[in-house]
Amino acid sequence: MNHAIVLAIVVCVFVPDTQGSYNKVLHFPEDATVSDYVTIEPNFREAQEAISVCAWVKKSSSESDMGIWLSYAVAASSWEMALSDNLQGWAAVLQGITIAQHEPILLSNKWYHYCFTWSLQSQAKDLFIDGDLVASEGTAGRKIDTTNATLVLGQHLAKAGASFHSGYVFRGELYQLNIFRRKLSHTEVQGIYQRGRCVALESSVGSDVIMSWEDFIFARRFGNVSVEDHKDCSKWNILYDVISDDFLNHLIQYHPW
Repeated sequence: MNHAIVLAIVVCVFVPDTQGSYNKVLHFPEDATVSDYVTIEPNFREAQEAISVCAWVKKSSSESDMGIWLSYAVAASSWEMALSDNLQGWAAVLQGITIAQHEPILLSNKWYHYCFTWSLQSQAKDLFIDGDLVASEGTAGRKIDTTNATLVLGQHLAKAGASFHSGYVFRGELYQLNIFRRKLSHTEVQGIYQRGRCVALESSVGSDVIMSWEDFIFARRFGNVSVEDHKDCSKWNILYDVISDDFLNHLIQYHPW
């Protein structure tokens, strides 16, 4: 069979339509206000004793405000979970206790891989940036509260039912945000980062996702938050991910280009 035909068949069979969640970013405008956000009903029932939140994050604003890109709020207490930059680096808050990374200094308009992990058993919460552990802190803690919970992207919500704070508006882009029902290991976090933005999660970690990027892409958006194409990723990235390098090399070697 002609190798060009074989390659075409592989593309059609293995590469999904990019009209879904792949190759799509959530864009929060440079002039975003408290009116610009995404909200979704959280599903943390399987993550009360352990959780990991990982995403690719790009901050577009050079302003001094702290941009909180994810808030998980409950009615009974404040700051149940918030993930953000901390002006110069990145930060995470769980049950009112903050861990933060200050160096190297956060650059605007640059993609970073952000991953926050925690478990009640380990009594530790860890913050990873680009696969490196940058902050860690022990905590006695408690189970994550799931009563009357709300999850918001792009704003800070201290408690369920409270108002947004204009000093915490996120301006930038999010991509491949996934929430896991366990505390990922350092090796697993490194693996996600090293695979890059444009390929799917490995099945060993993907099977533990309880809220996927697709859930967030199709969540309810408010204001001027938009879904846009990720210019750095294409269907060819998926193709290289799902078939072996040997197979591609075979096609390239024997096809009469």
